[in-house]
Amino acid sequence: MATIDHIELAGTSYDFPPMADVLNVGEAYKSGLYYVISGGLYLANKDGASYATNKLSDDFRVIKASDVGGGDFPNVLNDRWETKANMPTARFSLTSATANNKIYVIGGYSTLALNTNEEYTPATNTWTTKANMPTARQEARASTVNGKVYVIGGLDQSNNRLNTNEEYNPATNTWRSRANMPTGRQAITCSASNDKIYVFAGWDGSNRLNKNEEYTPATNTWATKADMPTARNSLTSSTVNGKIYVIGGYTTTYSSKNEEYTPATNTWRTRANMTSTRSSLTSSVIGNKIYVMGGWNNMVGYFTKNEEYDPTTDTWATKTNMPTGREKITSSVVNDIIYVIGGFTSSGDTNKNEAYS
Repeated sequence: MATIDHIELAGTSYDFPPMADVLNVGEAYKSGLYYVISGGLYLANKDGASYATNKLSDDFRVIKASDVGGGDFPNVLNDRWETKANMPTARFSLTSATANNKIYVIGGYSTLALNTNEEYTPATNTWTTKANMPTARQEARASTVNGKVYVIGGLDQSNNRLNTNEEYNPATNTWRSRANMPTGRQAITCSASNDKIYVFAGWDGSNRLNKNEEYTPATNTWATKADMPTARNSLTSSTVNGKIYVIGGYTTTYSSKNEEYTPATNTWRTRANMTSTRSSLTSSVIGNKIYVMGGWNNMVGYFTKNEEYDPTTDTWATKTNMPTGREKITSSVVNDIIYVIGGFTSSGDTNKNEAYS
C-alpha cells in the first residue's frame, strides 16, 4: 500500500491526513479523507448511511457505496482493466522495458522479424516512433539498468538463434552494440536485479535450456551463474525484493513451474506452482506482487487469465481476466499500472494495449 502526504493537481497542492492510504478506500470513506481513483482526487464525507464525494479533479470515476454493497471499496480502485491507445505496429513475440516513465516496445514479428522501436507515454496515452534497433529479431527480451534498455538474444529472419546484446539510450535515441551473451538462444526471459541482468532458459534450435547468464552493464561483461532447475522456453520472470521468480513456459508440456533465484547467493529454490499451465505469457510487478497474464496452451487456447503471486506468503490468487486473450505478449509498468501490449490472438497479430491496476 502507498501512503501519500499531498498531491498537486492543476497547480493546487492538497494535503492528506497521515493515515490516508490510496489503496484502502473503505477506511478513507469512513474517516472522511481524501483518496485517489485513476488520477482523480476526491474528498469523501459520510452522510448518514451513505457517502457523498466532492470532485476535485476532472479525471475520475463516480463510485457509490451501494455499487459494492456498503462502505468498503476493496475491489473498486484496483483489479480492473482499461483499454489504452493501440500500438502503431501490430506484432507478436516482441519485448518491452520502462525508462523514465515511458515504455519502449521493441522488435517482434509480423510477416518478418522486426527492428521496430515504439515509445508509449502513459501520461498522455500517446505513441512515438523512435530509432530502430540495429538487429531485427523476435523472441528477444529486454531489461532496463540505469535508464538504458538492453535487448538480448532472440531469433532473426534467417532462423539464427542470437547472442546479440544491444543497448538503447532513450535520452539520446541511439543504439550501440554491447558484449554478446555467451549462449545464442530464443524464447528466453530476463530480469534485472541490483543493476545486473539475468537471462534464463530458452531454445537453442535443438534443446530447451536451463542456462542462467548474468550481464553487468557497468563493466560490459558476462558471467555464467547457477543453472535453473527446470529447462524450459517461452517463459516469464519478474523481480521482487532482489529475488527473481521464473514462471511458466514449456518443457515437454505446458508448465506451471515457479522457481526463485537469489542472485546474492547464486541459489535456486522451488516455490508454489502457478494454478494454470501456459507458455508465451508475460508478468509484471505492482506492490511486491507478481501478475502473470495471457499465454497459451493447447487445451485452453489464448489465455485471458491473470494470476497474482505473493512471494511473501508463497501463494497465488486469481484476479480479473485480461479483456483480450493473447499469447507472445509483452508487459511493462509505469506508476503501478501494468500495460500489456501486442501479441497474437485468434485473429492474428494485434496492436492491443490494455492497462491493469
